[in-house]
Amino acid sequence: MTAVSEMARGLAAPSIQPAWDRHILRARNPPHVAFDHHEYDREPCTMAPFFNRGDQIVERAFLFDPPAVSALRDLVAPHVPHCSTFDLIVATMWRARALSLNLDPALNVRVTFPVNARDKFNPPIIPTGYYGNVVTTPAAMATVAELQADSVVRAVELVKKAKNQVSGDYMRSMMDLMAVRGRPPLAMGTTLFITDMRRVGVQELDYGWGRAAYGGPAKGNERGIPGFLSFLQPVRNRNGGECGILVPMSLPEPAMDLLARELDAMMGRAAVDRAWKMSTATLFRWARK
Repeated sequence: MTAVSEMARGLAAPSIQPAWDRHILRARNPPHVAFDHHEYDREPCTMAPFFNRGDQIVERAFLFDPPAVSALRDLVAPHVPHCSTFDLIVATMWRARALSLNLDPALNVRVTFPVNARDKFNPPIIPTGYYGNVVTTPAAMATVAELQADSVVRAVELVKKAKNQVSGDYMRSMMDLMAVRGRPPLAMGTTLFITDMRRVGVQELDYGWGRAAYGGPAKGNERGIPGFLSFLQPVRNRNGGECGILVPMSLPEPAMDLLARELDAMMGRAAVDRAWKMSTATLFRWARK
């Protein structure tokens, strides 16, 4: 996209020369699948009967502003240090969605997300100008009961573990799985797929008319499957400053109402815990004086 924008502005050639080199990401011979790739588990769609054809599908977007993220971080940090904003928001939405769908507590549910693996190979093998995808989608998996029992902490642990397992060996295992199983589709039945749009760079592109006012998805729905796809999308205020991260969701109306209540409950608990910690710190400072 950067190369196209540069040529659109009149450059004779892109600043980074493109490289094809598709052979770099070829499966091994013989293939060897060494990791669990739960994002490609074989399973039937298990959302029925919640997702009925007659359900009214509604769209909502939930804003995670800095105070909300800070409250979540304070709630989780004693148990899971060094968790990112991505970990917090993905885990929160995964847990809230799983609890809003009235699923069997013993059912396994997943959240999966694209991870850029260009820098995961040691030694490095991806040329600077390689314009193919070097992405994998690891999945965190837990039962509904497991997510319900432990606030959002367990969900954060699982998201972080899934993200951190991506390595050069993991990528080669995934490529070998593609060869062995003929490029299987993602397990979509109980999966939430979240893409982080904050660092894609679409807003920075200039095709000759200046920088984009907006660059991202229009809604959280994909292939007619409500609740499957969502995004982390940065939003700005009228002055151009970032005011938070917007997460769109598409669900049947009853599930959306439950999802909003779950998020309110989770954020309310986080906010209460944060207020308690702040008041305790204030009291401690007063006592020292």
